[in-house]
Amino acid sequence: MRRFLILLTIVLISNMTLTAQSGCDINLEDAILNLVQAQRAADGGDTLTAVAILQGVQSSIDNATSGCDRIRFDATFTTPDETLSFKYPDGWQVQSLEQGLYVASSSSAIVEQMGDGVPEDLNAGDAGIVLQIQRADGDTFDDIVEDVIDDIGSDISIISPQEETSVRGRRTIGFNVNLAPSVSGHIVFMDFTDNEDEPAVMLILGIATSDSLPIIEVYTNTFRDSVQYPPGQSLREFGVSADDITYTSYDDTSDLVDEGVRSAYLSADGTQFVYQSESDTICIHTINTRATNCATSELALDDRPTGFFWSPDGRYIAFHADFLRMFVDADVWVYDVENGNFINLTDDGSDARMAFSGEIETTTWLDFAITWGPDNLLYVIRQTVTPQDDGLQGGVHELIQVDPDSGDTTVIANLTNTFELGDIFEGFIYSFDGTMAVSPDATQMAVSVIPRERDDPKHGIWLIDLTTGDFEQITTSSSVTIGVSEDALEENSRFITNGIGWTADSTGLFTFSSDPTFGLVGGMVHHIDIASGAVTPVLDMSDLTRDEIFEAIDNSSFDVLLMSNATMTPDYENVVIVQSLPSGFNVMRVPFAGGEFGEIEEIFRADDETAFSERVQIGLNGNMVITRLLLRNAD
Repeated sequence: MRRFLILLTIVLISNMTLTAQSGCDINLEDAILNLVQAQRAADGGDTLTAVAILQGVQSSIDNATSGCDRIRFDATFTTPDETLSFKYPDGWQVQSLEQGLYVASSSSAIVEQMGDGVPEDLNAGDAGIVLQIQRADGDTFDDIVEDVIDDIGSDISIISPQEETSVRGRRTIGFNVNLAPSVSGHIVFMDFTDNEDEPAVMLILGIATSDSLPIIEVYTNTFRDSVQYPPGQSLREFGVSADDITYTSYDDTSDLVDEGVRSAYLSADGTQFVYQSESDTICIHTINTRATNCATSELALDDRPTGFFWSPDGRYIAFHADFLRMFVDADVWVYDVENGNFINLTDDGSDARMAFSGEIETTTWLDFAITWGPDNLLYVIRQTVTPQDDGLQGGVHELIQVDPDSGDTTVIANLTNTFELGDIFEGFIYSFDGTMAVSPDATQMAVSVIPRERDDPKHGIWLIDLTTGDFEQITTSSSVTIGVSEDALEENSRFITNGIGWTADSTGLFTFSSDPTFGLVGGMVHHIDIASGAVTPVLDMSDLTRDEIFEAIDNSSFDVLLMSNATMTPDYENVVIVQSLPSGFNVMRVPFAGGEFGEIEEIFRADDETAFSERVQIGLNGNMVITRLLLRNAD
């Protein structure tokens, strides 16, 4: 076997009893009764009803287990050299036995056994997780995995097939093993290659008594999902500096493609945009070559998609039907740009063009809000409803993760008892990353919650931990009007957050909020510090009167901004604001550093075109699209 340089070993030990998360609600009484009804329907020849009931039972069981199979890892540990961090269960104590060896445990006896290798015998409830980073010059991920398996093969017995998946864009392989007659474990190899010349593999081994193997597998995978290397690592690609962006003119995308374009959707790198040509056709236009390629699918496109969302790597374009407006079953589709085909990622078997009226005849997934993570995975808000549920407001409300390459779906968080259908949706105005945004390190998601009732206390920004599935509210409805002119706010104004963006280090958020009735005050950009909860407006106009606002607008003063949309520069160091003017529009940038906004600078103005800025995007190369207008970076 090749000699490996072991950079870091972490041992996590606990003698707490291995059980599912406390507080989960498993009640099989209704499921059993429904199974009896299904059997009776089948015996009577009504197979359609029997299958519908079985699907409902399966959904209720999935709902119960999804809340019970997650282990709460609430505490965070960062190594002294700040090269790696991970989460572990609250109540564990992390100790450093020697350089490069860390232990979290409530049992010193188990720690001593681990010092001599894997224990051959464990007491009921004892468990441990070992983490090891291994490097080898010239090897690949597969080479290192094969060598490690060959080396330990004489000491362990592999008892399950290898399962390959992806975690935050990193390849992983996992399988179960027997380590001793009464000790089993789950091994995970994760690709942590820095570059082709120096590949690295993280080895994670969870161990427990053999009868606790299913639960230690959950422990190990939860730990795996929490590891950050280095801490706060950004998976997001950064683009050109704001100082290297210059706009001198704009093009109407309709003129570029010789047909009417209502909205153009810019690729992440800024080299292409996609638009819907006919009701069943999308077209991709390459900006530099002016080449346009189209693809048609009546099944995928005929139900008026809410918009088109490019994956960060440019491979896929995701979209779904507008359930809240069209009242149809909304599946999540992607167009594979590389292979030129449409793929239904969340096919529930329902007729995609079936308008809901009356009872629901079969289990249906309503997928009505999506966003991409920097790991090139899709995150979807889903409502699952069955014939047994109380209409569309019943069923299970979840955040799911979908891998577009494999189609694999993972439940991230069960939102059923907190949010209702329509509390989280894609709004008419699209700012920053939209109403849902994944952090650059792919560990958290921020969502804008907009309940139907304006006085609902859930209104505000919520954070969802993508590792544990836990979620919490960090702002309320009053936060979105901070800095807005109190005199100009109309009595029935209702500011809502249309878009959320993250700071590069995942410690803060930028939001754009506005009144959907497009009142006098326009919109407002805020920064939210996650640790303190402090909310800072880009410009404090709270003391201005209505007359002062009108006067400043007439004089084109930056003392007042009628903000209609906002996003970030590709280097994530400036907020870009689009402002509607009485006879045109302008684009401004505002630097943000040290928790404060800097001076506002105008970088482009057009006096001959009104920009209906329902969507603003900037690519990595600095190209910008405002709904259908293209501003090319001249630098």
